[in-house]
Amino acid sequence: MLTKGVDKDALQKLLAGKQLSGIPAADVYPMAARSADTRKIMENPLRPLGDDVIPVQSVAVSTDGSRIASGSNDHKVRVWNSDSGALLHAIDVGGEGPAWSVAFSPTGDRIATGNDDGVLQVWSADGGQKLSPAMKHGGPVNSIAFSRDGRFIATGGADGTVRVWDPLSGTEWMHIPPFASGTLVRSVAFSPRADLLVAGGDDFTVRLFDVTSRQPVGNPLVGSTPVMSVAFSPVTGDRIVVGGLDGTIEVLDGLNLLPVGEPFSAHPNTINSVAFNAAGDRIVSGGVDNTVRVWDALSHRAIGNPLVGHRGPVSAVAFNQDGTRVVSGSFDGSVREWDVVAGLPIPAGQGAAIRAVAYSPDGNEMASAGTDGTVKFWDAKTARPIRLLGQPAPGYDSAINSLAFNPKNGHQIVTGSSDGDVRLWDTSGPGRVETLPKEDSTGAALPGKPRIQSVAFSPDGTKIVSGGFDSMVRLWDAQSRRLIGAVSAHKIADDERQVPYQVWSVAFSPKGDQVVSGSGFDLDGGNQNNLIQVWDVEPALRPDGEPIAGQSGWNIFSVGFSPDGNQIVSGSFDGTVRLWDVASRTEAVQPNERRSEPRLHRCVRQQTPMGRGRWPRQHSADLGHRQHADECGPGRGPELGSNCRLQPRRQVDPVGKRRRQPASLARTPECRRHCL
Repeated sequence: MLTKGVDKDALQKLLAGKQLSGIPAADVYPMAARSADTRKIMENPLRPLGDDVIPVQSVAVSTDGSRIASGSNDHKVRVWNSDSGALLHAIDVGGEGPAWSVAFSPTGDRIATGNDDGVLQVWSADGGQKLSPAMKHGGPVNSIAFSRDGRFIATGGADGTVRVWDPLSGTEWMHIPPFASGTLVRSVAFSPRADLLVAGGDDFTVRLFDVTSRQPVGNPLVGSTPVMSVAFSPVTGDRIVVGGLDGTIEVLDGLNLLPVGEPFSAHPNTINSVAFNAAGDRIVSGGVDNTVRVWDALSHRAIGNPLVGHRGPVSAVAFNQDGTRVVSGSFDGSVREWDVVAGLPIPAGQGAAIRAVAYSPDGNEMASAGTDGTVKFWDAKTARPIRLLGQPAPGYDSAINSLAFNPKNGHQIVTGSSDGDVRLWDTSGPGRVETLPKEDSTGAALPGKPRIQSVAFSPDGTKIVSGGFDSMVRLWDAQSRRLIGAVSAHKIADDERQVPYQVWSVAFSPKGDQVVSGSGFDLDGGNQNNLIQVWDVEPALRPDGEPIAGQSGWNIFSVGFSPDGNQIVSGSFDGTVRLWDVASRTEAVQPNERRSEPRLHRCVRQQTPMGRGRWPRQHSADLGHRQHADECGPGRGPELGSNCRLQPRRQVDPVGKRRRQPASLARTPECRRHCL
């Protein structure tokens, strides 16, 4: 069955909307959920109603990409039109068991099949007529490969042998006896020049053979797991990819089988099939976990999220010729074609934790930055990397916490880092970068060099503002790079002292004549602040009236102006988003808060993943990043309830410093009764 008439973008938006509303997409729109990542789905149209699904064991794509062949457990090979998904014809390969293997000839006019009875047969790809005499293995044919010139066909069988055949005469050109008693050969592949043949099997080995001399090349590589699939890189043949029973992928040298880098974990369990794309820079894998995954062949990093849709183990995968699509077959009886360019949601492979992302003004590029100190640019349509600014550098000081594009020219980016520097990058040249000065016009050094938490361009692109953990809000001229203003954000304590506080967020007003900032911890005592301050840009950053008292008692993570400049929005650690009227400095809307006070908890005895009495960070999102349940005794921790009210104690803030007071458990009689 072909899924027709599906607008993939509309389906993805539909799924996103349903997920946001809390309704499982699969429950509301089963077809949408099934098709979310899939370009098209082809299922066995001849399957009798009510029968069990007929697993697909093998798939192949013709060289021109116009046709897909799939072999199934009903000893049929089906040929599909890859564009329309229409079934062109089916070939009965004979025998009583599956069509274990299928391959297209390089010219695409022939199909080779291997069945459960050990018979290798060549057929016309157009009409399914037999084109060769039957060639016989001593057991099921697990794997088939054409040489690039079409002269030979290699097979690997359950009888443990590797064979090379002349398909025109039906004679055997090369015969490699069983590797070991009872060993199955799972996979075979020719090198691009057809001079080498690689084979992998259940005896944990990968072996290389010279097709001309019919002799082994070097010693076999003995691994740590049975080999399920092997493939040569198609252009140069200098690499071999190996998929293992334990879910790992290993890349080997195509001439001597020496490992190239370390094996990497690709699936949580068995990999049934691996393949290179035509360029040799991507690897696709299909596993027993029902997923198809795409990998960078050099870095071994995942490209995008796993492709989900199959409802059974993925038995076979293949790229089309230009590498834009992947075809997969599954035990669920379906053949799926995936768009691995436009249809794959590709995460930014920053190489470190990502702290900031932004779109370019024209929307054509994305930028990401994080703890490695680099800025990476991505094509917004294909999500492929474009360029890299900076060099990766480990350590806290190198982290980039905020970035922003110049809204007028798009080739300037400003970043704020944990080393206290604000840098201006120019992408129109080869990685040009300047560190903006932090001295005033008299040359006097301004205090501190701590973390810069937030940066922004003015709407006209002429000014840059930053906020940092040293309490400073700074303003620069984006053209001259001159510091034109710097002021310390502070509050007045009860004893009339000025108490500076961290600045966690800054933003310009739509006209660029004002800046708003959100507060963090006090510099002297670590108390939280809920202050939202508006600053006049001219002259040189002056506070515009008293600060707004934001979310009750909680740091302000993020602030921004409304498009008309009349309102300010703030997001706080208490989980609420609030609107404030700029003129009156009062709350504009009374929102439905996620909670009006810290949640109530009770104590339960529980064995946690970190051991008794130790609570990992993800167990206490409402209380900060670490919760100690000492009040309840060893092995007891907080659980949602209504008997233990939380009171302030020390807490770890989001940047890892003990600054703030989290909740602890009040020992009321009701609470004690629940500390079991």
